[in-house]
Amino acid sequence: MLIIGPDSAFQLRLVQVNPREFTGVGTEVPRSSKEIERITESPEFGLRAITDADIQEIVQSLTSQIDVRPKLQSIIQRNPLVHDEIRDTGADLFLSGPVLTTPDFKSLSVETLKLQKSLERDAMETFRRKYPHRAGMFI
Repeated sequence: MLIIGPDSAFQLRLVQVNPREFTGVGTEVPRSSKEIERITESPEFGLRAITDADIQEIVQSLTSQIDVRPKLQSIIQRNPLVHDEIRDTGADLFLSGPVLTTPDFKSLSVETLKLQKSLERDAMETFRRKYPHRAGMFI
């Protein structure tokens, strides 16, 4: 897991002990790394109102040669709305997201992959030390 805040970033590796409990390890990642910059350049998560004109353009693109990607990109680039603003828009439809997911950090960088492997090893070591009977079931 990669958690990015306004001033810092952390990479975590958690091991589930039960449905409500986890153990694991984590480390602070330099906020100035290329991977963190690339992720933070993406649009903010949130709700964006979709107007009737937006829907018409999207529907028209389905039946013609119009490229819909610029329209979708313009919707995603809009600032997300706070809950109080949603009511004021009068819109019935909202786009949520974007949500960025990756099954692992291999796509980010070699350094991030090394850190992921180290955290994986340390998290399993912590799990075995704290919960030896449970860890024995998984070995």
